[in-house]
Amino acid sequence: MLEPDERLAAAFDAQRRLLGVLETLDAADARSRALLAEQLYQRSIEKADLRARIKLLHGRVAHLKGQLRIGMPTPDVQSHAAAELEFDDSGDVRAGTLRSLVECLYRDHTAFSGSTTDYALCFVLSYRSFASAAQILAELQLAYTALVAANSTDSLKCRLRIGNFLKKWLAESFHDFENDQELQQRCEWFVATLMS
Repeated sequence: MLEPDERLAAAFDAQRRLLGVLETLDAADARSRALLAEQLYQRSIEKADLRARIKLLHGRVAHLKGQLRIGMPTPDVQSHAAAELEFDDSGDVRAGTLRSLVECLYRDHTAFSGSTTDYALCFVLSYRSFASAAQILAELQLAYTALVAANSTDSLKCRLRIGNFLKKWLAESFHDFENDQELQQRCEWFVATLMS
């Protein structure tokens, strides 16, 4: 049996060890809180960056709308997408090549029953089952470049639709770009270089 002085010393020793454990836990908690604060700060910067990119897209679309109001000569830009599409009984697109499905985003088609906006929404919700975001962006870039070369009112309308689709895609599905730095850079280059 321990003497009273020994019991008191053992209690102080146990208390000192417990205080050491508490200090270690407090330090770990402080590090965790600092790390969490840093991660939240990084997220807020990323969100602000995405908002700035969306704002840039809004400006580009407004610029294209201004060009559309000015009017330009109109040689025909023909669509080959309808030949590469398969439709169901109600006239909605059922299948097609990647290029033709992307082309439906910006061309006037009387071949399907819904509006281009409805089609774009369905496309954004389902494209991941047959293509990557990088492939879609590449197809949009190719189409936009070809439309710039055509330099007609019809091609200007199509370019405006591509800009609107890209703006909607970034606004509603920014997570497609969130973790892919290369895709973000390609999108920024597309907007800054081709769409300016």
